[in-house]
Amino acid sequence: MINTTQFNLNRKLHRRTHSAAIVCALLAVPIAQVSRSVERDSHATKMHEAGATAGTEQTPSSEKEVRGILQTYIDATRTGDAQRARTLFHADARMSGQIDAGDVHVGTPEPFFKALESHPSASTEGHPYTASIGAISVQGGTATAVISEKNLYGYDFTDHFHLIRSDGRWQIISKLFRGSAIAKQTSAPQGAPK
Repeated sequence: MINTTQFNLNRKLHRRTHSAAIVCALLAVPIAQVSRSVERDSHATKMHEAGATAGTEQTPSSEKEVRGILQTYIDATRTGDAQRARTLFHADARMSGQIDAGDVHVGTPEPFFKALESHPSASTEGHPYTASIGAISVQGGTATAVISEKNLYGYDFTDHFHLIRSDGRWQIISKLFRGSAIAKQTSAPQGAPK
């Protein structure tokens, strides 16, 4: 006999799986990849409904950890340390965005890492790169944040990050950027690193 809680959980799982199948069909994403995510979400829902919610709310320590990841991102970008930047991103991370009115870029962060490797450090003279962390919101094992970057190789960026807590640490799972060219400096290399 199925109790009410199990019945409700099974209904939620069915709705999520059905919705995931529709999204997968529209986006041409393999259903197996999304099914694993739905199963993890179902487990989290079961744990929540069972009362296992300790540690899922925003805490000063979780916000501090996320802020630390974002500061490391800024530092790695400033110094052109692609290897360090790579460690901050989840293996399945996505990076998308637009520079000026150009094409929309959708893909992995790999072009960003390659740009960091091929450009001189943004901290060298002639590249007054600055960045600041804006709003951070942590909800359980997920977080969102905004970084404003000024003069990254001649471009200003507003970056929106999504982070997840995976394998016991915070990782960037997606970055959405919007870049705008600024007045060219004679010593700035051409091309945006995004």
